[in-house]
Amino acid sequence: LYTVEVDPTHVNIARNLIRLAQLEDFITVLELCPGKTTLNELLQENIPTSSSSSSSTCSRPSPSSPRQQPENKNEPLHNQVTYNNDHHTPHPIDFLFVDHDKDLYLSDLQHLEQTGWIQAGTYVAADNVIFAQIDNYREYVQTLSQKGIVQTRLEDAQIEYCEPEQQQQQQQDNLYNMIVLLAQQPNMLDLEALRPHMAVTITNITAATKLWTTLERTRIRSMGRIRLASSSSSATKDSQEQEQLAKLHQYRTEISSSPFVGLLQAFLKQGDWNHACQLVPTPLIWSQLCTLLPSIIGERICTHVHDTLVEPLYHTLVDPPCLRGDNKNSKTTVVTPNSSTTMATTTTLEDVIQLLAEPLYSIVDSGCIQSHPSFYCKVCRLLGALMKQKKQDVTTQQLPKNDANRNNHDDDDDDEIEIGDDTYNFLKTFLVPSLSVFGPNPALSSELWSVLKLLPYATRYRLYSDWRGSGLEQDALRPSSTKSLVQARCEMEAGKAARYALKRLSKDNVRDMGRQVSKVTHSNPLVVLSTILNQIESYGNLIEMMVEAVRFVTPLSLDVLGFCILQRLSVGSNDSSNRSRLKGDGVNVSQWLASIEAFTGAFYKKCPDVEFRGILCFLIHRLSEGHVVELGVLRTLLKTAGGYGFADYTSSASLSKEQLVGRTGSQLLKRETFAFGVVEKLNQKSSKLIRSILQSDGMGVTMLILLAQVRSRILFYQESMTA
Repeated sequence: LYTVEVDPTHVNIARNLIRLAQLEDFITVLELCPGKTTLNELLQENIPTSSSSSSSTCSRPSPSSPRQQPENKNEPLHNQVTYNNDHHTPHPIDFLFVDHDKDLYLSDLQHLEQTGWIQAGTYVAADNVIFAQIDNYREYVQTLSQKGIVQTRLEDAQIEYCEPEQQQQQQQDNLYNMIVLLAQQPNMLDLEALRPHMAVTITNITAATKLWTTLERTRIRSMGRIRLASSSSSATKDSQEQEQLAKLHQYRTEISSSPFVGLLQAFLKQGDWNHACQLVPTPLIWSQLCTLLPSIIGERICTHVHDTLVEPLYHTLVDPPCLRGDNKNSKTTVVTPNSSTTMATTTTLEDVIQLLAEPLYSIVDSGCIQSHPSFYCKVCRLLGALMKQKKQDVTTQQLPKNDANRNNHDDDDDDEIEIGDDTYNFLKTFLVPSLSVFGPNPALSSELWSVLKLLPYATRYRLYSDWRGSGLEQDALRPSSTKSLVQARCEMEAGKAARYALKRLSKDNVRDMGRQVSKVTHSNPLVVLSTILNQIESYGNLIEMMVEAVRFVTPLSLDVLGFCILQRLSVGSNDSSNRSRLKGDGVNVSQWLASIEAFTGAFYKKCPDVEFRGILCFLIHRLSEGHVVELGVLRTLLKTAGGYGFADYTSSASLSKEQLVGRTGSQLLKRETFAFGVVEKLNQKSSKLIRSILQSDGMGVTMLILLAQVRSRILFYQESMTA
């Protein structure tokens, strides 16, 4: 390290300080005598020269030879820059810091360029170019940058020239920015060496997270509880809670003001995710940081992912320039977190998931995504566009070249695609659970549905099952639950609001209160719809009102309701469940199952677009195992939703002679003899849909064969009585 000084007094002071710091073997002070020695002569006398083979010491590859003198003296130097391969050049300067006489900035820079001390690979940092208004230097460097000769950027820093109360924070920020700049250059700074100095902060992060978890669990469990009177024990608990809150606040203050967090903020501000991860030892620490400091770290991560990854791809695939009326070149590249490679517009779904997964997984537990609904919408639209592109690519590869087969393929269902494990994990871990932390917003629910509707119903139901986890509301606080506490708190709030609306639901206000129930369903459909099914199982007279109320919900909530019905039917299907499907007499079905059967038929008649192949597959599976208790669900689907009267299994022995004769007649005669003239409105859409599904893939034939096999089974058996 060489430093140049013109004042002999300053030279002596600098040398004494360097000697005191025991750095004389590393730092050399050169004294320049103006008028006697030029800067080039001073450097040549004290710095050894070498051939061009010394280029390996430069920070950038392929250094060039010194610039030549311009032939035309009237033309600026930067317009006549040339390079030659001279094998006898000075050792190029790796890093040059300029902070001396402001009038000499430009002349000294050009002098070092002409003499070969500044070559390709040299880094130059000039101080005070803004404060001192060194316009000629800035214009010269900017012109070189526009010609592609150099790369430059202007850093607005205020270390010396700011108020005393702002100086300390400004100095820290500029120090962090300098570390970021050094870390981004190859072989300049080893971030792994900084980890031992961050150990105390990481220990505090772990301790603060445990304390926050304890307080948050206590707060969630207390939601909905009513204290009738205060006591000494409750006062003691309140005082302990206040002490814990004060300690948590102290932890957060220490962590937020630590160099560890300041350096992470600087890396995230520059969009450098890879170098930031070198400071954080594990993904768990990322999650804990976002939970403790959502407005500092969590917000930075959301901004980084949005600006660096999502926004460029969004304007390319979802909202291209041609649709915005932009006549500029529509080619867009996405800078990856390491800022060293670019991703072209032909990005695949798997590539985008790989980039988004790590940073977005870290903010799941904190719930800070709730402050960025537009960012969530863009992620949904981007994934939807990539899924459609993937389906189109697969279809193009599978289609034969002849037009006849292509036309036949157009009749198939092209909306459903298969996804890989990484994509499924991203949907399960981030995209689907994140909907729960938002407030009631039908637009977000619709955006998520635009992605999920492209998947097969079996994949969607798996996602809903993972979304439900080990339980909802209070059950989410079990030790075995992997659900975040923020999501559990939002579920508790949604369940409380849903029960409040359901208590006031009646036939007179079903339209108004139905909208209130649907409003809560937008963000937490599993919680609200499970509560509705619980009410229906206990009170069968609520079926008509609930069917009327669910017509205000979004398509995603309707699909979740289909999953919830199937989940209710599957309860008790295994031997380990204690929920009985039959009454005590062992013949008639239980009240809860009868109510679910009636609601299923009425619901699918009202909403025929909801997927019900899952229920039919479940019934086929139960029939293959010899269980016939759930056949009431099939009957209500055929009779109520499909309008097929043959599904009514009324025993012939209970019919009168006129009713038996009426069964052999027309539809009008059947209606007069059985329904006594009451005409039930038929939904043609649901009727045709049920018929088409039963006729596809041999599902109806399979069910008929299984029903025929069930007839040969023994329904009742008892050993003979012995004395």
